[in-house]
Amino acid sequence: MGFAVLVLLISAAVLYFFVFSKNKNEKQPEVADLTVSSSSRQNDTFNLSVENMLNAYYAMSESFVNWDTAAIKKNATLFKSSLDDIPIDEFKADSVNIESVTRSINAIKSETEAIADDNNLQEQRGSLNVLSQALFGLLNNIKYDRAQIYYQECPMAFDDVNSGNWLSAQKEIRNPYLGTSHPKYKSGMLKCGSTKEIINFTSK
Repeated sequence: MGFAVLVLLISAAVLYFFVFSKNKNEKQPEVADLTVSSSSRQNDTFNLSVENMLNAYYAMSESFVNWDTAAIKKNATLFKSSLDDIPIDEFKADSVNIESVTRSINAIKSETEAIADDNNLQEQRGSLNVLSQALFGLLNNIKYDRAQIYYQECPMAFDDVNSGNWLSAQKEIRNPYLGTSHPKYKSGMLKCGSTKEIINFTSK
């Protein structure tokens, strides 16, 4: 009886060995690659220059949030410099008119120079609004696809009745028109506003 059980166990082991070896040698089904593609419409040099420009813009916007006039001028100058560094000649134009891109950048530079040269905070905020709208158009025009960008709006940016726009890397509202030190609202309206649109070409 014990011998029969032993033979049975040996037979089972041999059978398992052959079946396992066969399955191991067979080609396994391919697993779908779920990694998000890192490809971009533009080359690395162009994308890096736009990224640097956006970071300079965000720093300037934060200066407005803090009512820091010295930082506003300093960051406006840095922002303009970052605009100068964008290599338009390396831009890969598909359906985009490169002359339109150049015009947008020049318009943004003009408003940025006004911010750097002006001493009137209300006038500077007016220029911020104009250049932010132009920058929103530019990023949509070139279909910037390295980051998601929030286009936000304060409905009472100017004299409590006229709206103002800005761009942000974050969904959270930090209002550069009312900010932290408003003479009437103090920091009470820092989060006044909402996201109007999202620039998102990252997965398209």
